[in-house]
Amino acid sequence: MTSITFGNNATAGTLTSFTNNGANSAGQTAGLTSFTDTASAASATIVNNGSTIAGGSPAATQFYDSSTADQANITNNGSNISGGFGAVTIFSGNATAANSVLTNNGGFGGGLGSSTMFVDNSTGALARGIARGNGNIDISGLTTTGMEIGSIEGNGNFFLGSKALTVGSNGLGTLVTGVIQDGGQAGGAGGSLVKEGVSTTNLSAPNSYTGGTIIRAGTLLVSNIRGSGTGTGSVTVIRGVLGGTGTISGLVTVGPGMGQGAVLAPGNQGVGTLTLTKMLTFSTNSFLRYEVQLDTAQADQVNAAGVTIDAGAMFVFNSIRTGTLTTGTVFTVINNTSSSAIVGRFGNLRDNGVFRSGATKFRASYEGGDGNDLTITVL
Repeated sequence: MTSITFGNNATAGTLTSFTNNGANSAGQTAGLTSFTDTASAASATIVNNGSTIAGGSPAATQFYDSSTADQANITNNGSNISGGFGAVTIFSGNATAANSVLTNNGGFGGGLGSSTMFVDNSTGALARGIARGNGNIDISGLTTTGMEIGSIEGNGNFFLGSKALTVGSNGLGTLVTGVIQDGGQAGGAGGSLVKEGVSTTNLSAPNSYTGGTIIRAGTLLVSNIRGSGTGTGSVTVIRGVLGGTGTISGLVTVGPGMGQGAVLAPGNQGVGTLTLTKMLTFSTNSFLRYEVQLDTAQADQVNAAGVTIDAGAMFVFNSIRTGTLTTGTVFTVINNTSSSAIVGRFGNLRDNGVFRSGATKFRASYEGGDGNDLTITVL
Protein backbone atom coordinates (compact mmCIF):
# COMPACT_ATOMS: atom_id res chain seq x y z
CA MET A 1 0.00 0.00 0.00
CA THR A 2 1.03 3.63 -0.54
CA SER A 3 2.96 5.53 2.11
CA ILE A 4 3.39 9.31 1.72
CA THR A 5 5.25 11.66 4.07
CA PHE A 6 5.13 15.47 4.11
CA GLY A 7 7.93 17.11 6.09
CA ASN A 8 9.45 20.51 6.91
CA ASN A 9 7.19 23.22 5.40
CA ALA A 10 5.59 20.91 2.85
CA THR A 11 1.90 21.23 2.10
CA ALA A 12 -0.51 18.71 0.67
CA GLY A 13 -1.98 21.32 -1.65
CA THR A 14 -5.50 22.68 -1.82
CA LEU A 15 -6.88 20.16 -4.32
CA THR A 16 -5.04 17.06 -3.13
CA SER A 17 -7.04 13.90 -2.47
CA PHE A 18 -5.76 10.70 -0.83
CA THR A 19 -7.42 7.35 -0.28
CA ASN A 20 -5.51 4.98 1.99
CA ASN A 21 -6.75 1.41 2.13
CA GLY A 22 -6.46 -1.05 4.97
CA ALA A 23 -4.89 -4.45 4.57
CA ASN A 24 -6.93 -6.88 2.51
CA SER A 25 -4.61 -9.90 2.70
CA ALA A 26 -2.35 -11.46 5.30
CA GLY A 27 0.93 -9.58 5.77
CA GLN A 28 -0.12 -6.63 3.62
CA THR A 29 0.87 -3.13 4.79
CA ALA A 30 -1.93 -0.58 5.03
CA GLY A 31 -1.82 2.86 3.40
CA LEU A 32 -0.31 5.69 5.46
CA THR A 33 -0.10 9.47 5.08
CA SER A 34 2.23 11.27 7.50
CA PHE A 35 2.82 14.95 8.25
CA THR A 36 5.96 15.86 10.19
CA ASP A 37 7.83 18.98 11.32
CA THR A 38 5.66 21.96 10.24
CA ALA A 39 3.94 20.27 7.29
CA SER A 40 0.33 21.11 6.49
CA ALA A 41 -2.56 19.06 5.11
CA ALA A 42 -3.95 22.34 3.71
CA SER A 43 -7.39 21.68 2.19
CA ALA A 44 -6.71 18.09 1.23
CA THR A 45 -9.37 15.38 1.28
CA ILE A 46 -8.07 12.26 2.97
CA VAL A 47 -9.99 8.99 3.26
CA ASN A 48 -8.63 6.16 5.43
CA ASN A 49 -10.28 2.75 5.18
CA GLY A 50 -10.34 -0.02 7.73
CA SER A 51 -8.91 -3.47 7.12
CA THR A 52 -10.96 -6.01 5.19
CA ILE A 53 -9.46 -9.04 6.91
CA ALA A 54 -9.57 -10.02 10.57
CA GLY A 55 -6.51 -8.67 12.40
CA GLY A 56 -5.31 -6.75 9.34
CA SER A 57 -3.77 -3.31 9.81
CA PRO A 58 -5.99 -0.31 9.02
CA ALA A 59 -5.09 2.74 6.96
CA ALA A 60 -3.90 5.76 8.92
CA THR A 61 -3.04 9.45 8.81
CA GLN A 62 -0.50 10.71 11.34
CA PHE A 63 0.41 14.24 12.37
CA TYR A 64 3.74 14.59 14.21
CA ASP A 65 5.81 17.44 15.65
CA SER A 66 4.16 20.84 14.90
CA SER A 67 2.31 19.78 11.78
CA THR A 68 -1.26 20.87 11.12
CA ALA A 69 -4.39 19.41 9.56
CA ASP A 70 -5.24 22.97 8.52
CA GLN A 71 -8.57 22.87 6.64
CA ALA A 72 -8.40 19.24 5.53
CA ASN A 73 -11.40 16.96 5.39
CA ILE A 74 -10.31 13.65 6.92
CA THR A 75 -12.65 10.65 6.93
CA ASN A 76 -11.81 7.46 8.79
CA ASN A 77 -13.91 4.39 8.00
CA GLY A 78 -14.46 1.33 10.14
CA SER A 79 -13.82 -2.26 9.13
CA ASN A 80 -16.45 -4.31 7.32
CA ILE A 81 -15.48 -7.69 8.76
CA SER A 82 -15.52 -9.23 12.22
CA GLY A 83 -12.13 -8.77 13.87
CA GLY A 84 -11.08 -6.08 11.43
CA PHE A 85 -9.61 -2.79 12.67
CA GLY A 86 -11.02 0.62 11.83
CA ALA A 87 -8.90 3.36 10.27
CA VAL A 88 -7.19 5.90 12.51
CA THR A 89 -5.93 9.48 12.52
CA ILE A 90 -3.39 10.34 15.22
CA PHE A 91 -2.25 13.78 16.39
CA SER A 92 0.96 13.67 18.45
CA GLY A 93 3.73 16.02 19.57
CA ASN A 94 2.45 19.59 19.23
CA ALA A 95 0.32 18.84 16.17
CA THR A 96 -3.03 20.57 15.73
CA ALA A 97 -6.27 19.64 14.03
CA ALA A 98 -6.70 23.36 13.25
CA ASN A 99 -9.88 23.98 11.19
CA SER A 100 -10.24 20.47 9.81
CA VAL A 101 -13.27 18.17 9.71
CA LEU A 102 -12.56 14.83 11.37
CA THR A 103 -15.17 12.18 10.60
CA ASN A 104 -14.93 8.79 12.29
CA ASN A 105 -17.37 6.22 10.95
CA GLY A 106 -18.34 3.00 12.61
CA GLY A 107 -17.64 -0.49 11.35
CA PHE A 108 -20.21 -3.05 10.32
CA GLY A 109 -20.43 -6.82 10.05
CA GLY A 110 -18.68 -7.04 13.43
CA GLY A 111 -15.82 -4.77 12.35
CA LEU A 112 -14.33 -2.19 14.72
CA GLY A 113 -15.03 1.49 14.25
CA SER A 114 -12.51 4.11 13.24
CA SER A 115 -10.95 6.69 15.53
CA THR A 116 -9.17 10.01 15.88
CA MET A 117 -6.69 10.06 18.74
CA PHE A 118 -4.98 13.01 20.39
CA VAL A 119 -1.80 12.28 22.38
CA ASP A 120 1.13 14.22 23.84
CA ASN A 121 0.57 18.01 23.56
CA SER A 122 -1.66 17.94 20.50
CA THR A 123 -4.90 19.86 20.26
CA GLY A 124 -8.18 19.86 18.38
CA ALA A 125 -8.18 23.68 18.03
CA LEU A 126 -11.27 24.70 15.97
CA ALA A 127 -11.81 21.33 14.30
CA ARG A 128 -15.18 19.70 13.86
CA GLY A 129 -15.07 16.26 15.47
CA ILE A 130 -17.66 13.71 14.32
CA ALA A 131 -18.03 10.17 15.67
CA ARG A 132 -20.62 7.71 14.34
CA GLY A 133 -21.63 4.21 15.34
CA ASN A 134 -18.69 2.53 17.07
CA GLY A 135 -16.34 5.18 15.73
CA ASN A 136 -14.69 7.36 18.35
CA ILE A 137 -12.68 10.41 19.32
CA ASP A 138 -10.15 9.74 22.09
CA ILE A 139 -8.15 12.31 24.10
CA SER A 140 -7.10 9.97 26.91
CA GLY A 141 -3.48 9.86 25.70
CA LEU A 142 -2.78 13.57 26.16
CA THR A 143 0.08 14.49 28.48
CA THR A 144 -1.60 17.84 29.17
CA THR A 145 -4.64 18.30 31.41
CA GLY A 146 -6.91 18.50 28.39
CA MET A 147 -7.53 20.22 25.07
CA GLU A 148 -9.96 22.28 23.04
CA ILE A 149 -11.82 21.20 19.93
CA GLY A 150 -14.21 23.38 17.96
CA SER A 151 -17.20 21.04 18.28
CA ILE A 152 -18.22 17.41 18.70
CA GLU A 153 -21.25 15.64 17.28
CA GLY A 154 -22.66 12.25 16.35
CA ASN A 155 -23.77 8.98 17.91
CA GLY A 156 -20.30 7.51 18.40
CA ASN A 157 -18.04 7.39 21.45
CA PHE A 158 -16.04 10.22 22.99
CA PHE A 159 -13.29 9.06 25.37
CA LEU A 160 -11.85 11.56 27.85
CA GLY A 161 -9.71 9.44 30.14
CA SER A 162 -8.78 11.84 32.94
CA LYS A 163 -8.68 14.89 30.65
CA ALA A 164 -10.85 17.99 30.18
CA LEU A 165 -12.42 18.47 26.76
CA THR A 166 -13.42 22.03 25.84
CA VAL A 167 -15.98 22.34 23.05
CA GLY A 168 -17.95 25.02 21.21
CA SER A 169 -15.40 27.54 19.96
CA ASN A 170 -16.07 27.08 16.22
CA GLY A 171 -19.63 28.43 16.49
CA LEU A 172 -21.39 25.26 15.26
CA GLY A 173 -24.53 24.15 17.06
CA THR A 174 -24.30 20.38 17.49
CA LEU A 175 -26.21 17.36 18.78
CA VAL A 176 -24.20 14.70 20.60
CA THR A 177 -26.22 11.47 20.71
CA GLY A 178 -23.18 9.32 21.49
CA VAL A 179 -21.71 8.69 24.93
CA ILE A 180 -19.07 10.97 26.48
CA GLN A 181 -17.12 8.83 28.93
CA ASP A 182 -13.91 8.27 30.85
CA GLY A 183 -11.41 5.67 29.66
CA GLY A 184 -10.09 5.25 26.15
CA GLN A 185 -6.90 3.86 24.68
CA ALA A 186 -4.75 5.24 27.52
CA GLY A 187 -7.36 4.66 30.23
CA GLY A 188 -7.95 7.07 33.07
CA ALA A 189 -10.94 8.45 34.96
CA GLY A 190 -12.18 11.89 35.97
CA GLY A 191 -12.72 13.31 32.50
CA SER A 192 -14.62 16.60 32.31
CA LEU A 193 -16.46 18.73 29.76
CA VAL A 194 -16.15 22.51 29.32
CA LYS A 195 -18.55 24.52 27.13
CA GLU A 196 -17.17 27.63 25.39
CA GLY A 197 -18.24 29.84 22.45
CA VAL A 198 -21.61 31.25 21.43
CA SER A 199 -23.02 28.01 20.04
CA THR A 200 -25.41 25.43 21.48
CA THR A 201 -24.29 21.90 22.33
CA ASN A 202 -27.07 19.40 23.01
CA LEU A 203 -26.23 16.23 24.96
CA SER A 204 -28.87 13.53 24.53
CA ALA A 205 -27.09 10.38 25.75
CA PRO A 206 -26.74 8.93 29.25
CA ASN A 207 -23.17 10.18 29.58
CA SER A 208 -20.83 8.66 32.15
CA TYR A 209 -17.78 10.93 32.49
CA THR A 210 -17.05 11.66 36.12
CA GLY A 211 -15.05 14.88 36.34
CA GLY A 212 -17.85 17.43 36.09
CA THR A 213 -19.09 20.05 33.63
CA ILE A 214 -18.36 23.78 33.35
CA ILE A 215 -20.26 26.22 31.14
CA ARG A 216 -18.20 29.33 30.39
CA ALA A 217 -20.19 30.61 27.41
CA GLY A 218 -22.94 29.63 25.00
CA THR A 219 -25.66 27.10 25.74
CA LEU A 220 -25.43 23.53 26.98
CA LEU A 221 -28.66 21.54 26.71
CA VAL A 222 -29.43 18.10 28.09
CA SER A 223 -32.16 16.07 26.39
CA ASN A 224 -31.33 12.59 27.65
CA ILE A 225 -34.12 10.16 28.48
CA ARG A 226 -31.99 7.81 30.59
CA GLY A 227 -29.11 8.39 32.99
CA SER A 228 -27.47 11.79 33.31
CA GLY A 229 -26.76 14.11 30.41
CA THR A 230 -23.70 15.50 32.18
CA GLY A 231 -22.24 12.36 33.69
CA THR A 232 -21.90 11.96 37.44
CA GLY A 233 -19.95 15.07 38.40
CA SER A 234 -21.07 18.54 39.43
CA VAL A 235 -22.21 21.18 36.94
CA THR A 236 -21.21 24.84 37.22
CA VAL A 237 -22.53 27.65 35.04
CA ILE A 238 -19.99 30.48 35.13
CA ARG A 239 -21.50 32.30 32.15
CA GLY A 240 -23.96 31.12 29.55
CA VAL A 241 -27.04 28.91 29.69
CA LEU A 242 -27.75 25.46 31.10
CA GLY A 243 -31.09 24.09 29.96
CA GLY A 244 -33.03 21.33 28.32
CA THR A 245 -35.55 18.65 29.20
CA GLY A 246 -33.24 15.88 30.41
CA THR A 247 -31.80 14.78 33.73
CA ILE A 248 -28.62 15.84 35.55
CA SER A 249 -27.32 13.74 38.45
CA GLY A 250 -24.64 16.06 39.86
CA LEU A 251 -24.85 19.14 42.06
CA VAL A 252 -25.75 22.19 39.96
CA THR A 253 -24.48 25.70 40.72
CA VAL A 254 -25.66 28.59 38.55
CA GLY A 255 -23.28 31.53 38.73
CA PRO A 256 -19.93 31.73 40.54
CA GLY A 257 -21.10 34.59 42.72
CA MET A 258 -19.40 37.21 40.56
CA GLY A 259 -20.12 38.82 37.22
CA GLN A 260 -23.33 38.29 35.29
CA GLY A 261 -24.77 36.05 32.64
CA ALA A 262 -25.22 32.62 34.27
CA VAL A 263 -28.67 31.27 33.40
CA LEU A 264 -30.72 28.16 34.15
CA ALA A 265 -33.39 27.72 31.47
CA PRO A 266 -35.55 24.58 31.58
CA GLY A 267 -37.09 23.58 28.25
CA ASN A 268 -35.72 23.55 24.74
CA GLN A 269 -37.37 25.52 21.92
CA GLY A 270 -40.54 25.64 24.01
CA VAL A 271 -41.53 24.87 27.58
CA GLY A 272 -40.28 21.74 29.32
CA THR A 273 -39.07 20.15 32.54
CA LEU A 274 -35.43 19.91 33.59
CA THR A 275 -34.72 17.36 36.32
CA LEU A 276 -31.84 17.66 38.78
CA THR A 277 -31.46 14.73 41.15
CA LYS A 278 -29.28 16.67 43.60
CA MET A 279 -29.17 20.17 45.03
CA LEU A 280 -29.53 23.35 42.97
CA THR A 281 -27.83 26.60 43.99
CA PHE A 282 -28.42 30.02 42.44
CA SER A 283 -25.45 32.26 43.26
CA THR A 284 -25.41 36.05 43.24
CA ASN A 285 -26.10 37.56 39.79
CA SER A 286 -27.50 34.31 38.39
CA PHE A 287 -30.87 33.95 36.66
CA LEU A 288 -33.72 31.48 36.37
CA ARG A 289 -35.37 31.98 32.97
CA TYR A 290 -38.96 30.74 33.07
CA GLU A 291 -41.59 30.54 30.33
CA VAL A 292 -45.35 29.99 30.29
CA GLN A 293 -47.12 29.06 27.06
CA LEU A 294 -50.40 30.96 27.12
CA ASP A 295 -52.38 29.03 24.50
CA THR A 296 -51.89 25.64 26.20
CA ALA A 297 -51.38 26.77 29.81
CA GLN A 298 -48.14 24.78 29.93
CA ALA A 299 -44.97 26.01 31.57
CA ASP A 300 -41.36 25.24 32.36
CA GLN A 301 -40.44 23.39 35.52
CA VAL A 302 -37.26 22.58 37.41
CA ASN A 303 -37.14 19.52 39.63
CA ALA A 304 -34.37 19.68 42.23
CA ALA A 305 -33.51 17.86 45.46
CA GLY A 306 -32.96 20.96 47.57
CA VAL A 307 -32.69 24.60 46.50
CA THR A 308 -30.59 27.52 47.72
CA ILE A 309 -31.06 31.02 46.28
CA ASP A 310 -28.37 33.53 47.19
CA ALA A 311 -29.07 37.25 47.48
CA GLY A 312 -29.00 38.92 44.08
CA ALA A 313 -30.22 35.96 42.05
CA MET A 314 -33.09 36.97 39.74
CA PHE A 315 -36.23 35.46 38.22
CA VAL A 316 -36.87 36.18 34.53
CA PHE A 317 -40.44 35.51 33.38
CA ASN A 318 -41.60 35.28 29.79
CA SER A 319 -45.01 34.42 28.35
CA ILE A 320 -45.04 32.95 24.83
CA ARG A 321 -47.75 32.68 22.17
CA THR A 322 -51.20 34.18 22.82
CA GLY A 323 -54.06 33.15 25.05
CA THR A 324 -55.78 33.81 28.36
CA LEU A 325 -54.93 31.87 31.48
CA THR A 326 -57.70 30.76 33.84
CA THR A 327 -57.76 32.42 37.23
CA GLY A 328 -56.49 30.05 39.88
CA THR A 329 -54.17 28.13 37.55
CA VAL A 330 -51.04 27.12 39.45
CA PHE A 331 -47.65 26.59 37.80
CA THR A 332 -44.82 24.88 39.66
CA VAL A 333 -41.63 26.80 38.90
CA ILE A 334 -39.37 24.69 41.12
CA ASN A 335 -40.48 21.30 42.36
CA ASN A 336 -38.32 20.86 45.45
CA THR A 337 -38.16 17.10 45.91
CA SER A 338 -36.25 17.30 49.19
CA SER A 339 -38.02 17.59 52.55
CA SER A 340 -36.39 20.94 53.35
CA ALA A 341 -37.66 24.40 52.52
CA ILE A 342 -36.20 26.53 49.74
CA VAL A 343 -33.40 28.61 51.27
CA GLY A 344 -33.40 32.25 50.13
CA ARG A 345 -35.52 34.18 47.63
CA PHE A 346 -35.05 35.65 44.16
CA GLY A 347 -34.30 39.34 44.46
CA ASN A 348 -37.24 40.38 42.29
CA LEU A 349 -39.73 37.71 43.43
CA ARG A 350 -40.67 37.97 47.09
CA ASP A 351 -42.71 35.36 48.89
CA ASN A 352 -46.44 36.03 48.45
CA GLY A 353 -45.53 38.87 46.10
CA VAL A 354 -47.52 39.77 42.97
CA PHE A 355 -46.07 40.48 39.54
CA ARG A 356 -47.63 41.22 36.17
CA SER A 357 -46.87 39.90 32.70
CA GLY A 358 -48.93 41.66 30.07
CA ALA A 359 -52.55 41.63 31.27
CA THR A 360 -52.01 38.72 33.68
CA LYS A 361 -51.11 38.92 37.34
CA PHE A 362 -49.38 36.13 39.25
CA ARG A 363 -48.78 35.53 42.94
CA ALA A 364 -45.59 33.74 44.00
CA SER A 365 -45.26 31.29 46.87
CA TYR A 366 -42.16 29.53 48.14
CA GLU A 367 -44.39 27.22 50.21
CA GLY A 368 -46.50 25.98 47.30
CA GLY A 369 -47.15 22.47 46.04
CA ASP A 370 -46.47 20.03 48.85
CA GLY A 371 -45.30 22.86 51.08
CA ASN A 372 -41.77 23.65 49.90
CA ASP A 373 -42.07 24.34 46.17
CA LEU A 374 -41.89 27.63 44.30
CA THR A 375 -45.21 28.17 42.54
CA ILE A 376 -46.97 31.02 40.78
CA THR A 377 -50.75 31.34 40.69
CA VAL A 378 -52.82 33.22 38.12
CA LEU A 379 -54.87 36.00 39.74
